[in-house]
Amino acid sequence: MTLPTAEDLPAAAPSTDDADEEMIRDELPCACGYDLRGLARFGRCPECGEDVAAAIRWRDNPLGPPAVIRRTIRGLIVVIAAYVAWLGVLFVRGMLEGPDRWAYWATGISGLKTFIVPASFITSQPALILTWLIAACHVVHLVGVLLLTTPPAPGRAPALRWRAVTLRWTSVAAVPLVAIAFWLWTSRYQEMLGWLSAADAIIGLAWGLYLVGIARSLGRARWMSIGGRIIAIGSIGFGWAFAFAFLVMSPQQEYWETLIRTSLIGWAAVGVLCTVLLVSTWRRLRRDLRAMTEAPLA
Repeated sequence: MTLPTAEDLPAAAPSTDDADEEMIRDELPCACGYDLRGLARFGRCPECGEDVAAAIRWRDNPLGPPAVIRRTIRGLIVVIAAYVAWLGVLFVRGMLEGPDRWAYWATGISGLKTFIVPASFITSQPALILTWLIAACHVVHLVGVLLLTTPPAPGRAPALRWRAVTLRWTSVAAVPLVAIAFWLWTSRYQEMLGWLSAADAIIGLAWGLYLVGIARSLGRARWMSIGGRIIAIGSIGFGWAFAFAFLVMSPQQEYWETLIRTSLIGWAAVGVLCTVLLVSTWRRLRRDLRAMTEAPLA
């Protein structure tokens, strides 16, 4: 009997295991919304041309696709740039004031979230150009906040979503209050400064809650979440203390100036912490975006 040779054996059927592993089996939306299920893992979206691998990478990101992260990064850059410009403008503004120089510098350090500044600083006399620069800083800051508070993709980070919306609309609501402050400033200076300080405390609370939410969503270190809570509590405490000084006390009362100085210095410390957390968030999001768009797919 003659045994069959290798040439006589039937050819093995091609395995489909590897091909199946290369296919997307579950629902996977692309950044454009197209469902990539059934496509190859290393292919491209037929709708927008984006790599399927990119969608796989951002699937586990709490904020969503690269477009959302890019918009948030742009918002952080604008807010930080406006803050740097704000420091420069208020430094010059403080140099033009003698005894109140420290108040301008402390307010500048506290950051663009400070809402009491427009009316109190713009209505002063020196250098009309500073009036427009201060107003421009606030406008740029508001644009940055609108970009920064881009809601996460649907179904992502629900706790961060409502915090972002709160910060966004709190900042937008501040605009008509500034207009009212300009209108009433000359006749009711002390009362308006007190109410604006109370409003500023609410904006600071919104900032703190937002930073706590983004720290939790990104899985950041515990210190960042604690820092957000400090900002929220500190803004309410120092903001309402400042408001109390102008709404309840009078400049002639004992400890009035001490309360003003303490609250401004505390606000400045809160502002520095807020800026540190924003820069830290910016760096983290840049790393996440690079990992989502550049790292090779395993």
